[in-house]
Amino acid sequence: MKPIQLLESKQRGYHLAELVAMGADTANDLLERMEHWLKALEAASEGNGLLKQLAYDSYRQFDGQPTRLRVALTAYGEGELRKKLAQMRKMIGDRPQDAFSFPAAGLFYGAGETSAQMAFLFPGQGSQYLGMGKALADAFPAARRAWDTLGRMRFGTKSITEMVFLPDSMSEEEKKWAFLELCGAEWASPSIAVAGEAILNLLEEMGVRPDAVGSHSFGDIATLRAAHVISSEDMLKAIRLRGDMGVACPQATRGCILVVPESADRIKAELARHGIEQVWVANYNWGSQTVLSGLKAGIAKANEVFQAQGINSRLIPISAAPHCPLSYNVTEEFYEHLRAVPFARADFEVYSSLFGRKVNNDPDLLRKILKVHSEKPVRFLRQIEQMHRDGVRIFIEVGPSDVLTQLVGQILEGKAHVALSTDQRKKDGVLVFLNTVAELFKENRIKDLSPLWEGYRLPSTAGLEARGRAIASAAVEKYLYQLDLEFAKIEKGYVTAQAV
Repeated sequence: MKPIQLLESKQRGYHLAELVAMGADTANDLLERMEHWLKALEAASEGNGLLKQLAYDSYRQFDGQPTRLRVALTAYGEGELRKKLAQMRKMIGDRPQDAFSFPAAGLFYGAGETSAQMAFLFPGQGSQYLGMGKALADAFPAARRAWDTLGRMRFGTKSITEMVFLPDSMSEEEKKWAFLELCGAEWASPSIAVAGEAILNLLEEMGVRPDAVGSHSFGDIATLRAAHVISSEDMLKAIRLRGDMGVACPQATRGCILVVPESADRIKAELARHGIEQVWVANYNWGSQTVLSGLKAGIAKANEVFQAQGINSRLIPISAAPHCPLSYNVTEEFYEHLRAVPFARADFEVYSSLFGRKVNNDPDLLRKILKVHSEKPVRFLRQIEQMHRDGVRIFIEVGPSDVLTQLVGQILEGKAHVALSTDQRKKDGVLVFLNTVAELFKENRIKDLSPLWEGYRLPSTAGLEARGRAIASAAVEKYLYQLDLEFAKIEKGYVTAQAV
């Protein structure tokens, strides 16, 4: 267990969500410890600092060794923690042999040895948004380091960090134009890659190692970085170069993309029936979502056809049409760049969204797959189905937003699995990340919790945490009421809940 870095440390703010975790080898030991914490919480007022102390105790008492029983939960305040501990104690006391995961409520319990395989998934263009990753960068130095290194790389007059983290003084109109610029191929993929690198840094420092890695679209290069095939710097340079090449392609063949909530077979039939040419299936996302790519005229005509049929197709802003023959003109030049990049053997199984399966661990083959990736369709549906057939049950999306997490849930609906994101747009990034850490703790995948406390002073005595911050009791009561509603859903469905 690494010691906490106390140099230039800061006080843990009340607003920061916390992870409380504990392990034991017998149900009695676990329940007794939970009861001890509950008694302490009964006398604790909201914001008195006890939550911070218990979260810190989780770090100090965790030695990285697997235990037979594991409890992990997330909370903002003492009242929430008290309710959650009481709920979990009841559920575990009733059925100590049954593991469960309830991410919406922040409750996770692991029982016995874990054998489920886990995969990291890396998103592509479309997941970007302004300010992505800022909450984690502000809270955890391990995440901030990616923005301080890769994020500072400048392309032209701007760095990636400057593109993503805008000044508070910017107007809404300025932010709108900044977002459109961020959506360009030359910026979208690099910024997504840095946001993913920040999350990956945190997970790696916590000792988390997946069994496999996969991707969607331009997340393929980040996948190879995660498997230690290429370096972080080479990843970012390759991603930026590929984006630049897409933007530099002739205006007449740039094209655009269209998301259609229908099966690929029906879409192909409609394209043929209406004689629409120079349009191809770019992404096989899942049974009821397909992405088309092609020339603007053909895409516009396809959009009209589907809209007339009541199908809610959506045009997506993008600088160049990916995953279709229009991208062929950049493949040779891109491959020349890749030939100079060192490629190593992968540390984990690598799944390719081009083939929808894992590929041989051959550095030369991995390089050649990247060469043609821009001009071939993404078979994400087939990839996830094959991962599940191969034994993967835990899918962790490493990057901004939760696009892939939702797709996995739709693809594997009705099948045993857990799909979690490490970020969600318009939600507390720290809480979302900690819920995923809680799931990983439950699965005995965490080796070190110290990165969550790096750069912070030790929790202060009771009452000190709440200084300078007035806690609105009405808001707390409202939140706790919502938590009770979530517990009611859990109680109703708990008898049929399946453990991973």
